[in-house]
Amino acid sequence: MKKTISIIAMATLCLFLSVTAQAQVTKQTYKPVKIGDRIPDVTLTNIYNYKTTKTNLSDFKAKLIILDFWATYCTSCASDFPKTEELQKKYGVEVQFIKVTNQTRAEALPFLEKFYKDKPSIIPSITDDKVFHKLFPHHSIPHYVWLDQSGKVVAATTGNQIKEKYIDRFLNTDTIGNMRVKIDIDTKKPLFIASDLLKNNQLKYYSIFFRGRYYGMNPGFRRINNDSGVQTGVAMTNLSLSIMYSLIMSNLFEQKGQQYQESRSIILVKNPALLIDNDEVEDDDLDERYTYGCNAPDLKNVPLYQYILEDLNRYTNYLGSIEKTKVKCLLLRRKGSADKIKTKGGVSQNTLFSDTESKITNYSLKYFMISLTGLPFIKAPLFDETGYNFNVDISLSKQTSLSGLRKELKAYNLELVEGVRYLDMFVLRDKK
Repeated sequence: MKKTISIIAMATLCLFLSVTAQAQVTKQTYKPVKIGDRIPDVTLTNIYNYKTTKTNLSDFKAKLIILDFWATYCTSCASDFPKTEELQKKYGVEVQFIKVTNQTRAEALPFLEKFYKDKPSIIPSITDDKVFHKLFPHHSIPHYVWLDQSGKVVAATTGNQIKEKYIDRFLNTDTIGNMRVKIDIDTKKPLFIASDLLKNNQLKYYSIFFRGRYYGMNPGFRRINNDSGVQTGVAMTNLSLSIMYSLIMSNLFEQKGQQYQESRSIILVKNPALLIDNDEVEDDDLDERYTYGCNAPDLKNVPLYQYILEDLNRYTNYLGSIEKTKVKCLLLRRKGSADKIKTKGGVSQNTLFSDTESKITNYSLKYFMISLTGLPFIKAPLFDETGYNFNVDISLSKQTSLSGLRKELKAYNLELVEGVRYLDMFVLRDKK
């Protein structure tokens, strides 16, 4: 009897091990795929705004499937939502958009419900995603993956390519033609330098500068610091030259103990439109976005941002410099001896000219000046001649005119008067 029980126990154990082994064998693992690869028929879970919360990718019979990777914190993603809704409505069963996020249902669904409160979405949404993020890793969003009906990867793009002309081309020819694809770059690493090069070599110096939008990086600015926290470089990606110069000047003026304002620039170029990015430009040959990156840890005699300015002077059609110039400006001064702006203490906050209570509390006058600079009617450079070194408390209404601002400043014994001063100014000229 004991022998029989033993045999049964062993058989049961073998059956258990066999089932466990089969489960381990059949457990699907996912690795990144590239354009031209065919992905497996994945099971989609946590799918909403669809007839069921679980289905297979093959259940979608559209000729073109576009996965829209997004997140609640991505404003560019949300700004594309109305466009994809219209395209889904236009193409019907020929094209299927699917929203995909790795955020939880609790994070994503309330956001979508609020966004589509007035006009319900017709696009399915997947939350808590792990599978698609493993198949299609990316650094920047919005990120769109195009799949054909068989699950073959056709393209990866930004929102710029989500247009009727590109969709029509694929539906009519089964190809994307010369459409730009998105190749993600990690901007936390040296731009466009292969990781295997850095694996066994110490990076001493590099810089890169090119014109034209790169699909795979969001517009942005990032400082590069060494292990001691000292800044040694920058990454400025997909920005107009105007924004690049502003970033450079903000840092150079700060090193001088001054605040850079747009009004402290003198643009002497023949075609200033080339300095500004135009989102409506569809021809990549006319796209005035630029990318610049550098890491120069051994700079000794030249400040980093001066070095960056010199790089732009070398490789663009312009020459930029900071020059002492006699200019008309607005001077902030104190009137009388009574101190009506000194802070009473408390939490520091600045909500001047916002939709909430418009005031600055327990902040230095520097931040008050920065807030004034943002007013649309302030066209001339602002210069602080108060000599005031304490934190301030000032409340002002939302301003629409210089005369109204001057009137309210009188209550604090402050005035804004016109004057002429020699100021550091950013001057940009065409190369001769």
